[in-house]
Amino acid sequence: MATARSLLDSMKGNPQARWLMLGLSSAVLIALGLRVYYAIYMPVWLDEALSWRLASMDWTEMWYRLQETGTVHPPLYFALLRLQMALLGDNPWALRWLSVICGTLLVPAAYWFALECLRSAGRGVSAHGQSLPVGVGMLAAWLVALNPMQIHLCCQARGYALALFLVVATSSLVLRALRETRHVWLLWSAYVLLTLAAWYTHYLTMLSSAVQWLYALAVLLIPKCYLFTGTVSTSDPSQPQPVCGWKLTGLGVSVLTVIAGFIPWASICWTQLSHARVAWHRPLMPAELTGEWGRALAGSFFDPPHFELNVLDIGVVLVVALASVWAVLRVRPAGYLLLLQAWLPPVLLGIVSWLSPRNVYSARYFFAAEFTWIILLAMLILDSVWQWERWIISLVALILMTIALATRSDWQYLGKSVGMAAVRDYIAEQWQDGDIVLAENPADFLVARYYFRACEIPVYLYGTSSSRQGYRGRTHLLDDDLCTREQLVQWRPQRIWYLRSGAYGVFPRLDLPEPWKNQETRAFARPFYLEGPLYLTRYRRQDK
Repeated sequence: MATARSLLDSMKGNPQARWLMLGLSSAVLIALGLRVYYAIYMPVWLDEALSWRLASMDWTEMWYRLQETGTVHPPLYFALLRLQMALLGDNPWALRWLSVICGTLLVPAAYWFALECLRSAGRGVSAHGQSLPVGVGMLAAWLVALNPMQIHLCCQARGYALALFLVVATSSLVLRALRETRHVWLLWSAYVLLTLAAWYTHYLTMLSSAVQWLYALAVLLIPKCYLFTGTVSTSDPSQPQPVCGWKLTGLGVSVLTVIAGFIPWASICWTQLSHARVAWHRPLMPAELTGEWGRALAGSFFDPPHFELNVLDIGVVLVVALASVWAVLRVRPAGYLLLLQAWLPPVLLGIVSWLSPRNVYSARYFFAAEFTWIILLAMLILDSVWQWERWIISLVALILMTIALATRSDWQYLGKSVGMAAVRDYIAEQWQDGDIVLAENPADFLVARYYFRACEIPVYLYGTSSSRQGYRGRTHLLDDDLCTREQLVQWRPQRIWYLRSGAYGVFPRLDLPEPWKNQETRAFARPFYLEGPLYLTRYRRQDK
């Protein structure tokens, strides 16, 4: 309701209200179309297969697996995904439906967030007589709609899109609650519910909540400091609202309620984060940290197959730095919220990854930082130049975003049979009774299980008896998923189709007894998420 009211209020008395509504509606429809197309035709990868595996279990088993140290994710998204699969099935579109909806809702959410940032700073009208929040909100909405990284992350069967939507909504609610004088308890109540939902969706949303609390506390306690000359105001920016004790009380009660609501899961969260298994079991070196940090800020432009910074990415980082300085100088105090939201989470976790024995840094997790720089960019464009120049620069920004979207290499995989889908089609054409499929590592096994789910083709993970428990806790495997050498001798399959790749590390190699001979090995190109081919070897039993 608050979002809809903000949208309507921003358009009242504006002679171009119909064009604004048309522009925002067009941005939403284009965002929905891009995300639906991407979600239907993009191949399913490991993380999505993990989500499918968890949501396919019964409630008791899923709840038990969500508490394992190898999960490192809270339960809300997986519970919603299980309900979604019960209604829509488990095809790729059904798995990604919730993420697509949340990713589309981010477009009007960006509009609302931009309005609240500028209104909280008392910036209702620009120096050129134009409605600054409406223009910034519209540009931000279009940049989010066309943002390649937002499309990429918001079309996966993971909790990223839901977490990002909740972070943006709670940030807007904080700004609104500090600015409003009526029905504030409703705003804080909504904030508590959405913040709890965010914490139960992704652990890194706690950093965003900490940023919100730090900002609200500073604004309420030191409103007259020169750093906050644009302090909290009423709905009429020209009449400053003195800081009231009940606003501080509302903030304190909200914070304590959120913390109390997360207590039932707090011990599990601590256990999972303290035993997190990550890609690099060593500290990040400064050069690696710089690259990861740069990708977190320039996430809308980098290409997933390579994850390497280029000149355009460096330019984006410099623009983000410029916009951050501008926000602090021109949009106070809301500029501090944007500054902290964009820089604190990636920098803080970067320092932890540098000093700790394990890397806990991953650029794709900083969805809030990547979203915030879009708001900063929109504000910088529409407040720093004259009216005719701002539209030209806005058009250039949208064109650059469209080019970045159109030139991403992952589009070549849409709708094509690549990776595990190609393996499934190839095996299905030559399948015979008595055949089995073995995967070398748990990652390829889970993806194969998803793609072979509709076929009556058995898929197992090859391993030893000693590796059974380790695989179980790390990748949500069941006891009957593993096939050992002894079981192969006992089952005596006619042919063995063996999947292997070095993309996920070194795992036990297939050690077949004498009757099976290597007949053929084929290489299949992988989709966007991993480099290197996927090898399929066929073995036939040759009894004497």
